[in-house]
Amino acid sequence: MKYLFSIVLAGFLLVSFAEPAAAKKFGGGGFGKTFKTSPFQKQSPASPNKAAPNGDKSKAARPGMGGLMGGLLAGGIFAYLLGSGAFEGLQMMDILLFALIGFVLFKLFARPKHAPQMAGMQRTGFEAPEAANTGFNYQSNSESQSIPLTFPEGFDVKGFEKGALEHFTLVHKAWDQGELATIAEYVHPDLLAQLTHERGQYAAQLDNQIIDLNAQIVRAEPIPNGHRLSILFRGLMKDMQKNEEHGVFDVWHLEKHASDAWLIVGIEAE
Repeated sequence: MKYLFSIVLAGFLLVSFAEPAAAKKFGGGGFGKTFKTSPFQKQSPASPNKAAPNGDKSKAARPGMGGLMGGLLAGGIFAYLLGSGAFEGLQMMDILLFALIGFVLFKLFARPKHAPQMAGMQRTGFEAPEAANTGFNYQSNSESQSIPLTFPEGFDVKGFEKGALEHFTLVHKAWDQGELATIAEYVHPDLLAQLTHERGQYAAQLDNQIIDLNAQIVRAEPIPNGHRLSILFRGLMKDMQKNEEHGVFDVWHLEKHASDAWLIVGIEAE
């Protein structure tokens, strides 16, 4: 009976802690620079720019529970083993079970974080509708003192957000097909090196379909000889290969210098 329990438990652990589908999408897990953004960004905006859905909508699973559930489950497992006298006369199956538990805990608490600092940018790529202007006259559009939201004079916020939806879709399609040359047009070279390494860990062809998506600028500020902004993408995607849906809550940090195009210098993804 004890061996049957061990086999069932091992199978449950393997299924419960499999790599989430969200990790395979572009920027999954986060890369590059990070910046503080609006503390209210998880609230639905009054009228966000939204992409046309191409499938049925459904509620995405709530993220962030893997570590908590993993700790509780591991604690329960050890409590069971101690209480049942499983440490008396260890068998091969017991050793394998402990090894599996150790592997799961390692995966839970030792996942790498990607947050290197970026250098100056030279490439071009990310473009979106922006009104012409003859100079920068920065005026704050936010009452917040900690989160800047300042734009160049004449900047087309709604047009930029709408264009960002198209770029999000294009970049994810290129990611699924392994077209790193296309992605190189959108990201800083240092970030591209990390993404290239990450993409090499997955199958040659992925199939993540965007079901629902909207975009909102949550930070904007001037920088020397340019501008920086952060745009939040919220929605729902589906891994067609696994038939699994997962929520989208990604922030792209973009920078623009002089007449260059916008480039992605950081990605935060839940």
